[in-house]
Amino acid sequence: MNPNGSINGNLGNATLHLDTSDGVLSLDGREIVLMRVKLIARLFADIMRNLPLSGIPHNVGRMLGEDYAVDWLLMKTPITGGTFELPTDLRRHTAEYERLEDQIDRGSLDPAILSAEKRMAETIREGLRHWLISLPDATLQRAWQGMLDLDIFGGWGRAKLIDFRRADSSARIDVTASFIARPAHIWYQHGMDQQHVCDFLAGYLEGEARVLFANEEIAGSEQQCRLEGGDVCSFAFRPVTSLMR
Repeated sequence: MNPNGSINGNLGNATLHLDTSDGVLSLDGREIVLMRVKLIARLFADIMRNLPLSGIPHNVGRMLGEDYAVDWLLMKTPITGGTFELPTDLRRHTAEYERLEDQIDRGSLDPAILSAEKRMAETIREGLRHWLISLPDATLQRAWQGMLDLDIFGGWGRAKLIDFRRADSSARIDVTASFIARPAHIWYQHGMDQQHVCDFLAGYLEGEARVLFANEEIAGSEQQCRLEGGDVCSFAFRPVTSLMR
């Protein structure tokens, strides 16, 4: 490996780039990091064992899921069976946001730029919410499955949208080979082998659900974990109000 060069490759339709001079890995220009699944599982096991009521993995997952869903939509990724086109205002706002984000990525800490980037992100979130509400149910369902399909390339496991009910903002997703549950020995060592351990993934998918359903009240939970002996980890999503009935 050339320590002062770069390595390029393809990951699906995306371009993977590693700058060996500074160790920065990016996917289609967006910086990413890779980490061993075992290390992630050990981190979450320690958190969940010592801080069982903190909800840290779930909350972190939700924030990442929301951001990923927004990024995916703004990338105008083709949806299986067709494509959608962002409204003109959203395209313009997205272009401005990317311009500001590029300045920040290049090291700018100008308060005006940081403030403008934050405001633009909020504007885009609100615009997406109104736009998503207007989309047909089938289009929204294809969009979510498209997001889940892209996660495969991250090694997270294969996720399938089993049930999708837009009328009551509920859904069920099954994940084969969840990256959180795969290193079973870690959970055994922490005495958590009979528990639902994919709290981070439940939060991540909850974040996607909140964006796509345009509903901040949706809660997600793991209903079945492969550590219990099944083949999949199953997750359910519904508004908090329906959980309280």
